[in-house]
Amino acid sequence: MKRVLQRTGVRVLLLAGLGVTAVLWTVDFGWSMPEPKEVTRMSKQMKAVCVGRFLIDVPPAAIVNISVSAVDHFRITNHGAETAVKFASRLALREEEINAKTNQAGAKNMERVDDVVHEGVRAKIFVFGASSTHVYHGEKKVVYHGVEVNGYAHVNGLTFSIISDDYNPDKVGNLAKLLKQLRPMKPGEIPRQPGFFLEGAFLSDPLTAEQNESIVMFAGLPGREDLGIALATIAGTTPGPGLIQRNAANRAGPYAFLNAFLSTLLEGKRSINGMEGDELAFRARELNFSTGYAFNWETQGTQDNVLYPFVSLELQTGISSRAGGQPVQSSLSEAAVSDLWRRMSSSLRVRPVEQTAQAHNLDLHPGLAECCRDGSF
Repeated sequence: MKRVLQRTGVRVLLLAGLGVTAVLWTVDFGWSMPEPKEVTRMSKQMKAVCVGRFLIDVPPAAIVNISVSAVDHFRITNHGAETAVKFASRLALREEEINAKTNQAGAKNMERVDDVVHEGVRAKIFVFGASSTHVYHGEKKVVYHGVEVNGYAHVNGLTFSIISDDYNPDKVGNLAKLLKQLRPMKPGEIPRQPGFFLEGAFLSDPLTAEQNESIVMFAGLPGREDLGIALATIAGTTPGPGLIQRNAANRAGPYAFLNAFLSTLLEGKRSINGMEGDELAFRARELNFSTGYAFNWETQGTQDNVLYPFVSLELQTGISSRAGGQPVQSSLSEAAVSDLWRRMSSSLRVRPVEQTAQAHNLDLHPGLAECCRDGSF
């Protein structure tokens, strides 16, 4: 159940991050407009962006933001550049805040404080807020104990927080292990070792699918505030109904009356660099007569392989720049946005790693093994 909720949570986050309304009103309406020269050049020169264990090519002017990442149920946030002095002040303030409160039982809040120093990583871990809850299985009462775990790491001048609000007290040592796997990354650097890439840092393997590593990337283009790109991956989830199946169920359900307004541009199975998935694309005509576009590709992945996780890629236009605002006219024509989608989605691939390092990783999904064997595509 927890894994299903995690995947659902990312889908909700994708929608919220892109400012997409719950229902798209669409008609089969062809929108065309003159294309500025920069639009025709936009998708011809792309740059590679690393997201978790994947690479994807986006326009060179794209503004990329890794907004959410998590491993082993710890939320990982990059707080940006910070001096050693400011980092020490952050730690002192957080420790003071924790000690100023009591735990659920009214006792001392702080359980333990651990220091971690390892290969350029300086970190401190606070374990506090002991709590308990219980459930009944029949007549049997089962008690669950939890603690809050806050880790703060200073890596290559950047500060990261690694936080869980409710963690098994018997497994708090997992965070120290993760911190020792954290490696600094130079701006724009793409690692060649197996592991999970974060914004500004890298968690080296071994990591398992059971740790449910996940990440969400948002991207936009300057001067085209109506356009949004989102890429999300989650390892270790149970495969569920695919994009096409869910779409068919929605269109046959209580919103079936909207079918008359809906124009499908693409719908079918699509394999991208060895990953089998579903692809959907729509032209949307809103109530205010603006036209927007939505392109989606999704693979359910497997439950036991970090190199073949659940992956969702989205590209949408016609999004209001104001939260909750009315849809706006797409700044790209159908031809331009389709071309951008084709080039960008086709580039999605597992990040190549050194051949010797790959042997240390989990077995590749059969469809990915050939493309990654020599570290190239």
